[in-house]
Amino acid sequence: MITINPAVDSKRKVSYGFPLGSVTVETLGHKEGELLFEYTHEVEGGYTVYLCRVPVTDQRVTIQLPKGGDTEPRTSFDLEDCEFVRRGSVFFD
Repeated sequence: MITINPAVDSKRKVSYGFPLGSVTVETLGHKEGELLFEYTHEVEGGYTVYLCRVPVTDQRVTIQLPKGGDTEPRTSFDLEDCEFVRRGSVFFD
């Protein structure tokens, strides 16, 4: 599980792999009372990057990695509230 405290204004990058892919979270710091972070979800070489924002007063951001044959992590934030940044392939970029 990846856990991030939105109240802490620091830059860090955390990545974890699971059987079919990986998850990366890179915190970018605070802006206008929110923590900005990039969330990257990669499955079998294809990845999508999102820019996410959560209030610094929110509870911790959590990402629970998939188990078994699952490919979708469970997150404490809604990806529909995040901004799409880019999509690509680790094999062709």
